Amino acid sequence: MTSMHITALKRISSRIRNVVKNVSVMLMTVAILLFVVSISQTTTAPKPPVNPHLAVYQESDSLRLTWSTVTRNVLNETMTVNRYKIYRLLVNRQDPNPYCLSGWSYIGATSTASFFLPDILSNTGQQYFYRIKATTDPVAGTARSFPLGDSGLSIDMRWIPAGTFLMGSSETDLTPIRNEMPKHPVIVEHGFWIGAYEITQQQWAAIIGTHPSHVGYDSSGIGDNCPVNNITWNEIQSFEGNVNNQFRLPTEAEWEYACRAGTTTRFFWGNDTNYIHMDGYCWNGEMCLADVHPVGSLRPNPWGLYDMLGNVEEYCEDAFHLYTTDQTDTSPYLDATNYCVYRGGNWGTIRDGCRSPKRSYTFKNVPATELGFRLVRDASDSD
Repeated sequence: MTSMHITALKRISSRIRNVVKNVSVMLMTVAILLFVVSISQTTTAPKPPVNPHLAVYQESDSLRLTWSTVTRNVLNETMTVNRYKIYRLLVNRQDPNPYCLSGWSYIGATSTASFFLPDILSNTGQQYFYRIKATTDPVAGTARSFPLGDSGLSIDMRWIPAGTFLMGSSETDLTPIRNEMPKHPVIVEHGFWIGAYEITQQQWAAIIGTHPSHVGYDSSGIGDNCPVNNITWNEIQSFEGNVNNQFRLPTEAEWEYACRAGTTTRFFWGNDTNYIHMDGYCWNGEMCLADVHPVGSLRPNPWGLYDMLGNVEEYCEDAFHLYTTDQTDTSPYLDATNYCVYRGGNWGTIRDGCRSPKRSYTFKNVPATELGFRLVRDASDSD
């Protein structure tokens, strides 16, 4: 066999390997890749459907994706889709292959067969592939209880779905504060569980063995079902360790996302400029005479979370920092300082201080009677 024949055979062999590789990649992808489309975001005319399942339309300066609802048979069982996650991939002119499994960026989620891309994601002048992934995640607010370590007690939690939201305040919002700005988009790529209630004095005593709670005016805020207070951020780390680190503090972005529960107003029940509805949702300093109250005594937010605003303020995982527009995910901001963030307003706060974007900070090692916490459990720890 001549060297020319050998070279030709090597080329044929190489091509066969590439075909097999590409087929393998496509087979892996088809399990999650429902629809892919390449569109230019610079056009102003409505886009016609480019796929019988997916349509792309230009609405003002933003894009709306719509698609067919889907149920899919998996292992002879019908998978009912509860949620769609939307991903996109910047078109690479050198390798415009959307079937690669890397490089996709998560941009949001929805429970309906339509997704509206915010201006921040639309006005890029770039070309993208879009991927719609159907999931069976629980619906927002789904209730579930988990054992609280080996205490014999449980913790009631609610499911918080993946999605996007605008965090903080802008100068045009009602009564903004400088450290709440700038308002910036945040992508919540993974759903999580969060406590329906603040951790109670009974739960704290069962895990830590102490009764630190104290209210400065009287003892009516002391009781098993009242939120624990007068604790530090550092002590909460010990609490987490005593429950095998199956739970953690929410990051500040997770906390505000869960508090807002899909709303964009300054309170999760509306802007309530004259505070007409506030006392039905939030123990605050203008209604409850400076006292902690049993958890869950007032109405919850749309995702089933009680006392997100009022009663006791709640520690977050983050160190305090000023916002920047490049903080686009829910990762905690961590540094070596002794300052930590807390959120939500408390039983002694004026009504305006109980807004969803309101944030403050304190020392990690100094307790306060107005501070408590609730916990998060990652979906990966929930089986």
